[in-house]
Amino acid sequence: MITKHKKRAVVTFIYALLAILGLFALTTIYTMTKLLDLRDRLNVITTETMPQLTQSAWFNNTIQMLTTEIAQLTGAQSEPERRLIRQETNNLLAQLNAGINADNYQLVSKQISIIQLELEDLNVLVEQKLALDSKLKAQTNAFTTSVTNALSEMMASKEQVQNWDNVDTQLEYDLLAILISVKTLEAETKLNNVRQTSAQLHRMVDDVEKSYLIRNGRVLNGQIKTTLEQYQSLVDIKAEYLLLAGRTRGRDSFIRNLISDLASGLEYQTQLIYRDILRSAEETSKQVTRQTHIVVSFSILTLLISLALVYVLYQRFVVRLVSLTEQVDAATASNVTTINVAGQDEISYLATVFSNYLSKVQKQELSLMEMSLSDPLTGIPNRRAFEANVKGAIDHAKRQQSFLSIVMVDIDFFKAYNDEYGHNQGDYCLQQVATALQETVARNTDFCARYGGEEFICVLPETDPAGAALKADQLHHAIKNLSISHAKSHASELLTLSIGVATFRFNEKKTWDVTTIVDEADKALYDAKNTGRNKTCFSFFV
Repeated sequence: MITKHKKRAVVTFIYALLAILGLFALTTIYTMTKLLDLRDRLNVITTETMPQLTQSAWFNNTIQMLTTEIAQLTGAQSEPERRLIRQETNNLLAQLNAGINADNYQLVSKQISIIQLELEDLNVLVEQKLALDSKLKAQTNAFTTSVTNALSEMMASKEQVQNWDNVDTQLEYDLLAILISVKTLEAETKLNNVRQTSAQLHRMVDDVEKSYLIRNGRVLNGQIKTTLEQYQSLVDIKAEYLLLAGRTRGRDSFIRNLISDLASGLEYQTQLIYRDILRSAEETSKQVTRQTHIVVSFSILTLLISLALVYVLYQRFVVRLVSLTEQVDAATASNVTTINVAGQDEISYLATVFSNYLSKVQKQELSLMEMSLSDPLTGIPNRRAFEANVKGAIDHAKRQQSFLSIVMVDIDFFKAYNDEYGHNQGDYCLQQVATALQETVARNTDFCARYGGEEFICVLPETDPAGAALKADQLHHAIKNLSISHAKSHASELLTLSIGVATFRFNEKKTWDVTTIVDEADKALYDAKNTGRNKTCFSFFV
């Protein structure tokens, strides 16, 4: 909490700000006084010419909105959308008619009437286009559903009948190809492509019926045959839809040209109004120039006084804040948590807050460092933690001249497991395996980590070859007890491990570094994977 003696900076700042605001208030009052005599001239412009300009601007804006609505009407995707847009265009046309002065806008009135008639025709075309589109989608969906049902019945028969042959399988493929062509037809936007797709469908349907009769000696199922013969109806509707869409675009373009002509006429009238405004503005400008010289002089004086006050504020606040910033940067780089700024106000209080904050940040950094040593998926230590642990294990083995065993574990055919069951199940599998491995490597001195992907690695200090072999066997049994099914494994119906064990006996004459012991364990794992998997291979170094 900021105490009373720490509010000096706030009070100083408020007084300086009030002084600056007072100066600018005086400048504003003086300026307003000098501009009062311009009010009469501006009133003339406002009452006589601006309403005309406003009306012209309103006309232009309404016409632009009408153009947008017509474009949306042409591209309407549903009947409710068409009705809403048509209602909006009627409203806009009604507004234009209501705002027309018969004496000044006779030609505009006639142009709007023509646009209204053409818009009615465009609305009819759009309505017909939407009806055809709806009909096309309905028949396409019916065709698709019928073919899909036929395929489902064929698949059901395939499971019940033992003498299903390759001809029936080929029929499935041909039906799927026809279904894809029909969906392609639905998305076509060019009439020539529709004709090509129609010819392709005709060939495919004939080929299906003839091929099925010749190769199988059977007549094609009546339901399938009737369904396939419906494709020509889809082609006809699509062709009619594209022709109607072309007429719609043509009518839309014609209406746009009419609106463009209307906008050009209104723009000419607007230019005439602008000319009158400029003439009045020129007369007013001379008087404004004289008053401006007086206001500028007074403003310069105000600015100079304001700059002086700003300089005082700069020395009082900015310089000290820069000092605070530099100390914070230096403290961040050197892990120093003490920041001092002279004074007894908010800035000095802020320095104290930063000191406390930096102290907390250092504690949080230590916490984050600990979190960075854990694998986010499995929750066990990661490779970085392993590298730190194994160095300590090597140092211990050197001092005690004892055994050190490294066990490298790989899940057999894990890529195939992921492909078969999905990555989510693969992640869950990794979590189960990691938990089982960590529970099996139970001694306080032992260490288990995820080495990468589906590989895990264990550090077993003071463990001879026999102990390492026993631990590897326990790891196999632990994974087997999980009973995780693996249909794509070539080693077993259940999930299995390949394990490579490298045991080193350190003494005064022989020591090994991290790279060597990991490479030897990896070689043993390689041997286990290349000799059948679901087994353990050993290496022993004295």
